[in-house]
Formats: sequence, structure tokens, C-alpha cells
Amino acid sequence: GKHKFGVVYCRAGQTTEEEMFSNENGSELFYNFMDMMEAVVSTQSTGKFQEFMRRKELEERKKKVLERAENILWKRYSNAQLSNITKQKASDFWHETFQKAPTTWELEEFYKITLNKYAPHIASRELSKHQTSVEDAVDRVFDNLRRTLSASKDVVLDRSGLIEMVNKELPEDDTGLQKIDIEYIWDNRYRLPHVTWIDK
Repeated sequence: GKHKFGVVYCRAGQTTEEEMFSNENGSELFYNFMDMMEAVVSTQSTGKFQEFMRRKELEERKKKVLERAENILWKRYSNAQLSNITKQKASDFWHETFQKAPTTWELEEFYKITLNKYAPHIASRELSKHQTSVEDAVDRVFDNLRRTLSASKDVVLDRSGLIEMVNKELPEDDTGLQKIDIEYIWDNRYRLPHVTWIDK
């Protein structure tokens, strides 16, 4: 039978799944190893499996933050405090409760789910602001790619790489992209040709 496995990057001193799953990037050696693994496994199956693992890891991380919020954080602070939460207050609440600063991802997720529960009007405004930021970032990235194609240069892309390019264009205080149909945007919104997708 066929076997599938995932690879998680562990920094020096990290001992828990939460710490390892919170890593937003790896070392040069880690990426070299992943490149070697991709050379062994077919591109098609690698892309699908990587996407599956990304979704699974993200679901687990979201579940853990929600459990901490429901069981500890939301019980520790009043409705008035939570309904007036800001990103700085969210960071302070987390630090006061767990005696350590949240990772960037933990802060964004805790802030988002708290807004959705206790201040939906603010959450709606934040979502609108985020969507505008994403659209602007997508425009900048695709304008650059269009110029590359116009210069008759070859372009090889994968969805995760393109999403990373868009994320780099987002403001530092934005929540970043969790899910976006990059290929649809490429084919339908911009109708850009001559691209090879390497993770179908």
C-alpha cells in the first residue's frame, strides 16, 4: 500500500506540538531537505499532500487557540473588557494568562475569534479592511508578474509561493491570508497566460 507522511520543523529547544506548529518558516537545511524530498516524490502527489497537511495543521492550531479562549481567556476577563478588545489588549491578556507572549499567529487568531464573539460590529469592519488590503496586495503582485510575462520570461509558480508573495505585500498589522484561490484569480480576474503550476 501507499504511505504518506508529513514533516514538521522543530527549532532548538521546542518540545511541544504547539511550538512546532507555530513555526512560520524553517532553516536553510530544512528547505534543502524538503527540496530533496520533492525530487523523490512526484510533483502532483506532493502538492496535494502538502495542501492536505497545511489544512490539517491549521485546523489543529485553530482548535487549540479556541480551546484556550473558551476554557481560560474568556472566563478570566469581563464581557466589557472583551467587547472593547484591541490587538494590544489581546496580546496583554494572553501574556498575563500564560506568562508568555503569544506568537504572531496565536495573537491574530485569538484577536479574530474574540472580535467575532464579543464585538461582531468591529469584526465586520476589520474583515472589510482586510479584504481591501488583500485586493491591493494581489494587484501589486500580479502587476509585477504581468510585467515579467510581457518581457517573455518563463514563470513557474505554485499556489503557496504565490500566496507568500501576496502576504509580503500586506501591511504588518494585517492578519494575512489563510485561504485564497490564487489560480482562479490568475486565470479569470487577470487572464494571464503562460504559467506552469507545479502543485496541481
